[in-house]
Amino acid sequence: MNKIIIGNWKENPESLEIAKRLIKISNDSKSGVKIIHAVPSIYAGVLAKENNNIILQNISEFESGSHTGEISVKQMLDCGIKASIVGHSETRLSPSNSKGDEDQQVNLKIKNLIKNDCGFILCVGEYERLEPGLNGLNDYTDFVKQQLESCLTGVDKQEIADNVIAYEPVWAIGKNAKRAATNEEIIEMMKFIKSFIKEKFKVEAHVLYGGSVDENNAKEILNLEGVDGLLVGRASSDPAKWEKLLNNISTSPNLSFERRGTSAPVQKYNQIPDLNLKAGDKVILRLDMNVPINEKGEIVNDFRIQESLPTIKMLQDLGVKTTIVAHKEKGDFKIIAEYLKNKVNNFFFLDRDLQNGEVLLLDNVRLNEGEKKNDPEFARQLASLGNYYINEAFSASHREHASIVGIPNVLGAAKCALGPKFVQEITQLGSALKPTHPMFLVVGGAKFDTKLGMLAKFINIADNIFVGGALAHNFWKQKFNYNLGKSLLDEEVKLEENILQQVDKKISLPVDVIIESREVKSPAQISDNERIVDFGEVTLKNILNLANQANTIVWNGPLGYYEGGYEWGTKNLLLQLSEIQKQNPNKTIILG
Repeated sequence: MNKIIIGNWKENPESLEIAKRLIKISNDSKSGVKIIHAVPSIYAGVLAKENNNIILQNISEFESGSHTGEISVKQMLDCGIKASIVGHSETRLSPSNSKGDEDQQVNLKIKNLIKNDCGFILCVGEYERLEPGLNGLNDYTDFVKQQLESCLTGVDKQEIADNVIAYEPVWAIGKNAKRAATNEEIIEMMKFIKSFIKEKFKVEAHVLYGGSVDENNAKEILNLEGVDGLLVGRASSDPAKWEKLLNNISTSPNLSFERRGTSAPVQKYNQIPDLNLKAGDKVILRLDMNVPINEKGEIVNDFRIQESLPTIKMLQDLGVKTTIVAHKEKGDFKIIAEYLKNKVNNFFFLDRDLQNGEVLLLDNVRLNEGEKKNDPEFARQLASLGNYYINEAFSASHREHASIVGIPNVLGAAKCALGPKFVQEITQLGSALKPTHPMFLVVGGAKFDTKLGMLAKFINIADNIFVGGALAHNFWKQKFNYNLGKSLLDEEVKLEENILQQVDKKISLPVDVIIESREVKSPAQISDNERIVDFGEVTLKNILNLANQANTIVWNGPLGYYEGGYEWGTKNLLLQLSEIQKQNPNKTIILG
């Protein structure tokens, strides 16, 4: 992906009309950079409805609720925004701002954003610096080092790698700036921040420069060594200056910032026909093969593989040479390869000099530690396997891994496309966020961190919500303090009070459950040696009653220990929803 420019509207546009004009200038720009707007809360909700490249200018230190002058993370999510600037020079405690945020408050804001699967841009920078040459770099790095250590305390290293740091030399910012930073000073501090983050946290940092960038110096600064992008203040809220700044810029792709809510609408991405593939072209196809396999070595649910087969067939019909890169949580792909041999003609596993129309499956990409680290060298190795890249792994594309963002970074956007199933998922997601009411959401599965984010997103959208699977266990424990025996429970997950309050109102839970012995019990009657693995017939009737009342039904995640063979609830609900769809073709049913 391209370098980043964040337009931080310090002097906010005087009207919504001007704000929309600024975004139109960005959308029409041919600058070749990733453009994001950091907007004040007054415009946040309106602008985010029409634009995906909107982040918040500042966030409250509180996770939810309304607070004077600032909106909380939950309110930001309600606006459809999933990232915010934190620690900006004008909101920090400083000699000129005695009521600003201390590092501990900035740290809390970052943790609240991460907890809700949102991104952050952390601003750091010293307040004073003498004339160039009078003091060395070491006189200023201790201050920035302290900011980084304090603000990132307790933050997972992968979160640091996934997000962005902006260097703001406060002495060089705004109308009262003492002087501009020299190119040498910018390069030195960029190198220092990156080297410190790598030494301290063992990850690579993406660092922007934010010191009085304007339409005249933006191009020069953006192309300095170590500068991954720009944080632009006053010039970004003046349409004439903003347009001139973008017109002056010329840069090359080298940075990804697509992880959290900042990606462009799907129609801006290539799809397979846009690549104009021909026989003999080499294509890297990213799929998700993370399917459940039981103790007998049997694939329990082949849905994800089945969904990928039409895309594989499409590429074979074009005569291209297809190399599949895919992942599952652990283990090799031997079982999956055996399965695909019976489904795909001209299929090979691990090693093959491909001919036209042939398909090769590589082993589980996560067996290489360079995958999760988004190691540039590993990304280059993967990219060398093809001339084009197609992403059909929607469920994995929130990860900044080598096979998701590293390969496109090497090949370039013109050589990359989304597969038809990926596009379908995005289209369906758009329908889910703007449903025909009444809307009924069914949430299952065992990945608590992602499911809680979904609940927070839909708590004010859905009319009714059913929570099943292992996620229901946390509700029972925290709301009613039930003994759940050996049932799967994430003790670290703390449900928000506003969500717990919706139990028996908007949110319903299973009323009868199945334990490992296949006995049906009340969730309040589980003994110490028992484990909940599915829900019962009364619960199924309750779910179907809500489904029949709804015009939009969204279901994400299995509702029992499916891979362990406890599939009664999930399969029966799927069959019944299919019947409901046949009888009511105008209903929208989205399975994720």
